[in-house]
Amino acid sequence: MERPLVYFAVSIFISCISTLIFLNKAFLGAVLAASFLILIFFTLNYKEFIVVLLFFILGCFSFINYFNVDINKEITVRILRKDKFYCIADYKGRNLSVLGNLNKVEEGDKVRIKGDFKKKDIYRLGSIGSFKVKKHCREKRDFIYKIYNLKKIAYIKFKQYLGEEKAATVMSLCFGETKYISNSEKDTLKKLGVVHVISVSGFHMALIYNVIEKIIKFPFSIPVALLYVVFTGMKASSIRAFIMILILKSSKKFFRKYDSLSALSLACIIILLKKPYYILDIGFMLSFLCTLGIILNNKKMSRYLYKLPRKLNESLSLTLSAQIYSFPYICFTLKNFGLGFIIGNLILVPLYAPVVLLGNLALFLIKVPVIFPIINKIIYTILTIIRGGQLILDNLTPSIMGVSYIHGILFSIIYISYLLYNHGYKKIKYLPIYFFFFLMFLNYNIYPKLYYIRGNGYEVSIIKYKFETTMICSYNINSAKDILKIKEEVKPKKIITNPSISKKLNLDNNFQFYINPYLKEECRKYNLILSYKRKIYVFSQDKHSLPNIKNKYTMINLNNKNGLSKEKNASFMIFLGKVYSFNY
Repeated sequence: MERPLVYFAVSIFISCISTLIFLNKAFLGAVLAASFLILIFFTLNYKEFIVVLLFFILGCFSFINYFNVDINKEITVRILRKDKFYCIADYKGRNLSVLGNLNKVEEGDKVRIKGDFKKKDIYRLGSIGSFKVKKHCREKRDFIYKIYNLKKIAYIKFKQYLGEEKAATVMSLCFGETKYISNSEKDTLKKLGVVHVISVSGFHMALIYNVIEKIIKFPFSIPVALLYVVFTGMKASSIRAFIMILILKSSKKFFRKYDSLSALSLACIIILLKKPYYILDIGFMLSFLCTLGIILNNKKMSRYLYKLPRKLNESLSLTLSAQIYSFPYICFTLKNFGLGFIIGNLILVPLYAPVVLLGNLALFLIKVPVIFPIINKIIYTILTIIRGGQLILDNLTPSIMGVSYIHGILFSIIYISYLLYNHGYKKIKYLPIYFFFFLMFLNYNIYPKLYYIRGNGYEVSIIKYKFETTMICSYNINSAKDILKIKEEVKPKKIITNPSISKKLNLDNNFQFYINPYLKEECRKYNLILSYKRKIYVFSQDKHSLPNIKNKYTMINLNNKNGLSKEKNASFMIFLGKVYSFNY
């Protein structure tokens, strides 16, 4: 068995997914587990299969054990994040929501709490439930608290010299503290495809470790690097990078050949055995998929771009190869993609490198009154240059592109076809074309469809016809987040917000619709009229007298049993002159 760690990592990953699915849909989970094990059985010999099976069982046990824990009425937890009405705490390596007012308790504190536990597994967050506190007592503050407190002090000091915005950038860029950075700044970084710089990853670990190793030689540099991982919150990406660096340096010390794929697999095994819910963590998945793409495709990409100057070739190859496996995952999860990722990574990322180094140096010298201000002046200058570059690139690059599972499937088919074509299956080159037209057909609405959603303080109609998607929404300011969430999922081409007067829109010669048309003054509720192929369809919540319409019309009352469902959602399709209701 070549590269056994790869088999073990895949086995644990699939076992965690199978267990998660099994706990929700037993049959599907069992089918996935059986399919994987049958495939492995016919791929490996008997002894190798047994070893892989043991790792599969280990992964299942790890997932079940994480979410199956007994909690007494009095426990000790570590506060990871504190909000106004609740806290996120760590209990025996598991996430726990702590409800109640914890006076004089700060992030990083170890607290003895007494109260009632309510079991509720939230797999995506790794949360095992909530604990309502009746009494609490803060324990003696330890080293971990001092780390949290040092970050607070660092932010205050950076803010004093750099201002709020630049201090937030330094905290996120150097120490992974993204809570200070604004949403607008995050959106800009997403658009330019460099949002990964505000999450401590391989980029940061490589920079920091290279400097540490020049000052403190191996193996003494390893504990210092581990301290940096702990200080930055032990994110999956930083742990992954640390493990790979440790294996790389150890292999040189013990005269062993370093295999990056096996190192990545070992990192995956260690992380998933400790935090099995990371299979649902976007940061974990993107970190591993980007690294896998670089390992498997960077050299090939570099050969394709051999005509470019060496430095440009290296940067571009690294950037493109990192997207090969992460892009389909982004299509299925985040559903938006920054088209400026190439120019952003080529121009901005090199400028961020000195800020990472200087920010960490400033932290080390935070109590030196002369040097700390000088370092901050240099950081301020670099961040000002970066900000100027961001503004220029922001105007040059297109907006964030909305993507969906269709783009992910199509890209995956193209990549698989490319691999098969290179292995001699020449006719496979036509497969992406067939899939392209098939997926285009799936995304094309021959007949008009209307989706109606009503929530607390908002109403939304989504009209899909051909390739056009139009979203009409009425909402109050308290429901703005709900509207933004729907908008991100739907990706409409046109948006009409809080229409106060009658409005007409033409999608083509056969299809027009009217918002709040011809209504009496007392009729203030949401109303919509669709005109399709000389027939009129009225969607309304009002029992009002309709205006004098010459054409025949079909009335759909969104409040009756044939319209709005119990979930306050309804969906309709106009087909052959009739309106059909369907579930979605």
